Amino acid sequence: MKQLFILFCASLLTIVWQSGCTNLESGTSIEVSKSAPWAILPLQNLAETPRAGERVESMLLSLLQNQGVNPLMSYPKGDANDLALFIDDGKRLAAAQIWARESGWRYGVTGSIQEWRYKTGLDGEPAVGITLSLIDLQSDALIWTATASRTGWGSENLTTTTTKVLKTLLAELDLIP
Repeated sequence: MKQLFILFCASLLTIVWQSGCTNLESGTSIEVSKSAPWAILPLQNLAETPRAGERVESMLLSLLQNQGVNPLMSYPKGDANDLALFIDDGKRLAAAQIWARESGWRYGVTGSIQEWRYKTGLDGEPAVGITLSLIDLQSDALIWTATASRTGWGSENLTTTTTKVLKTLLAELDLIP
């Protein structure tokens, strides 16, 4: 009976430990210069939460600045009267890439938000799924991409969980001076 209890406790601890972990899928880590000009490009919002992409873009800008990426700038939001840019993530990304390339930016960070919500139920845990991609704007080549997801604890909010996911993703980049 004692062994069964110990096995049960060990299983329970494993489940609790894994529920707060970040799942990461990434290729090999690459070296990129943090002193080259970087642009934050639009993130495609595939989540059900409106404007989740723009919220994550803002967090991504802050985290990259804190890691010493400089110069760094977010794409111009465009004409508020141009409805196509407001509702079509693909057109907004294409316009932002043209702007970044013509402005002489070296790297563009883009990606997608697959999940950005609170789960239903008693605890209402935050759930986040993000893919980031790094584009060499001079050659228009995709040089790195990674996906991470995480379900936070019931006491966490979306910002905390998103920050953890973004930090996990950005840790895959070897930022050199």
